[in-house]
Amino acid sequence: MLPLPQPFVKNTCEKGENVATYAHHSALRSGLPLGGIGAGTLEFFPDGTRGAFTGLNNWEKPLGQLHNFRSGPFGDYRVANPFAVWVDDGRDQPFAFLLQTLSIGTAPAVDGIKMAGLFPVAELSFDCGDIPLSIKMIAFSPFIPGRDEDSGTPAAFFRLTISNKGDRPLKVSAMASAVNCIGSWNVARYNEALSEGNLAGIIFRKDRPDPFDPREGTIALAARHTADTDTFICDSSPYVKKCFRDLAADDLIVAGWDQFSQSGSLPAGLGPQRLEGEFGEWIGAIAQRQRDPLLPGTSTQWEFVYAWHMPNHPNGHQYERKYPDAWAVVEDAFARFDELYQSTVSWQNSLVQHAALPDWLADALINNLYPIVSGSWWVRDGRFALLECPTHHPLLGTLDVHYYGSIPLALSFPNLEKSTMRQFAHYQLADGYIPHDLGKNRLDCPSTGTSAGPRWKDLCSKFVLLIYRNVLYWQDEQFLTEMYPTLIRAMEWQASTDQDGDGLPENEGMDSTFDNWIMSGVTPYTGSLYLAALRAAEKCALLMHDPQNARVFHERFVRASHSFDALLWNGTYYRATTDNDCTICQLNGQWYAHMLGLGYLLPPDRVKRAVQAMLDLNAVCSPYGAINSVSARGRATPKDDLNHQAGNILPGETYALAALAIFEGFTDPGLDLARKTYVNIAGQSGCIWNQPDVISADDGKALFGDDYERNMSIWSLLPALAQHDQQIASLWLQLLDQAKSFAMGRGKDELREI
Repeated sequence: MLPLPQPFVKNTCEKGENVATYAHHSALRSGLPLGGIGAGTLEFFPDGTRGAFTGLNNWEKPLGQLHNFRSGPFGDYRVANPFAVWVDDGRDQPFAFLLQTLSIGTAPAVDGIKMAGLFPVAELSFDCGDIPLSIKMIAFSPFIPGRDEDSGTPAAFFRLTISNKGDRPLKVSAMASAVNCIGSWNVARYNEALSEGNLAGIIFRKDRPDPFDPREGTIALAARHTADTDTFICDSSPYVKKCFRDLAADDLIVAGWDQFSQSGSLPAGLGPQRLEGEFGEWIGAIAQRQRDPLLPGTSTQWEFVYAWHMPNHPNGHQYERKYPDAWAVVEDAFARFDELYQSTVSWQNSLVQHAALPDWLADALINNLYPIVSGSWWVRDGRFALLECPTHHPLLGTLDVHYYGSIPLALSFPNLEKSTMRQFAHYQLADGYIPHDLGKNRLDCPSTGTSAGPRWKDLCSKFVLLIYRNVLYWQDEQFLTEMYPTLIRAMEWQASTDQDGDGLPENEGMDSTFDNWIMSGVTPYTGSLYLAALRAAEKCALLMHDPQNARVFHERFVRASHSFDALLWNGTYYRATTDNDCTICQLNGQWYAHMLGLGYLLPPDRVKRAVQAMLDLNAVCSPYGAINSVSARGRATPKDDLNHQAGNILPGETYALAALAIFEGFTDPGLDLARKTYVNIAGQSGCIWNQPDVISADDGKALFGDDYERNMSIWSLLPALAQHDQQIASLWLQLLDQAKSFAMGRGKDELREI
């Protein structure tokens, strides 16, 4: 067994209030994403609407408007999939309303909505005003650690529960609808009604599909038919009333609304009629009306599934190996609806109900996992990678960011993490350099870095640390044997970047993850990473029974550590080379070293003093996180058009500092720093499910990046807290045991051999 950091007991956590609870008027950058790993997502907003859709192989261009004749906030798609309820008390006129706060055409809306969101589950409660109904909806997608295939299901699941709060029996009906968005051009779209066994629904298709159009495929909307309900399907109905108009809710038509609002039923629709003009859009709907009245104090429940299947991806999808079309997804979803939901909330509850985790942290750990679904490719041959940020910078696998964000991936889906690391090993350059990424919207065209100029000085060190971390987490020496030659070559390349013989790499400009920030000479960021990598490489060499390289790495470490301390220590912290600024990344390598049980890279007393300085200077300059660089007097480094990173906040980097502080015994300050950063993201900035990489130190708003992987570094707080809290230590060791089990459950032969 490989050695792990040993925890000791000191409970410092208290429970608090859940953060991710929103009302319909909450201003969120994105909704909660529903979908599967590598499959794309459909967003669900607190106002009851569905938002941007990326299930059409369009991560970098989320579907908003259905075609270029109309525009507006979120395009047509924000109101393209409404749910509705009809109620008749037998006394007054029947009444129908949408389960959202935005009216569409003549269809009214509910008065208000509250939504609690813990990825990938949204729980909505609807304010129906004077109508004596209690209406709740659960929307979710399967996300189950260790169950890669189930977590890659291309579908959104909905369960609607209606309760009679009044004193009279009520007739009730529920409706779900969706717009056909197949294909990049609307012409030739058509909808088909389908009823098989206990399932009824609509398949959205396109005639004469373009084999090169990534938006071609099938979508299905279905419901489970039961003996006590009547099911109605309106397969095709016009959705838009007016041409050449910007989006306005009055310009849209909810399928079969006139009939549904009167009787809770739907007209049959126009059948599989093809759209022939550029103006038209088809919407289809399913309604289920309970045959017997809903008695006072009783409830009824309906389930719907929205699924997609888009095979025209350049590399295909992993889900195609299981599903031939969207209807097959629907059938499997309904067959396992309850089990998939229970398995998803079970792992959530292991965190939410953990006595030692404050609620905000459990909330943050869960909600920060969403990029694994929102920004991932998992293609037919098994290759997997995360997008750095899907719309702003759709690079796959970006290694400098993966170093921060892949901690929960390695814990929950080790075989996907193995795939990413194998691809980087495959694309290692002849001189040993590990590339920056695997390609832009592709997995076979890696680049050496986003910024012009020299190769980056942090990538090879990070690659080595990731290899050792994975071996440590999984206790997988076979994986180390596979990666070891790549690791040795990467370390030799990194050693070659020492230009003056002091044992440390020299930066030459914008050649690290801070690619808007000119760094020259020996810098504490790349220097500390190299120190940690030397320690990790030495451990790997010993495991591989390679004493010669172990001795080389040890000797290099001793020399580099001495040089680092002599060159950069200013009596208070390890200064930036070009000036005396205090940067929160100065001991980033020590953060990882603590996580991996590698010991101290520098004198322990100086490490502690430097952490104290970062807390005293960087962490207090902004209420939204720790500013990346401040002067010795605590003033933020000035911002300019080129460098927006130094004087602002990277939440993922702030979480790394918070974890380092906790490792060093500053438990309360570390937790406070992480909390204020997350609360701003989840609350004030409204970025909880579309998190940026850079936020403004002045107002906490997003500056750069979307759905950014780096912010999953908040998971490093768990091993840090495990050093001070016995209960969290038990949780952390349980996660490591699970990761080992997951990693050994499938052999590498089941993934593509590159």
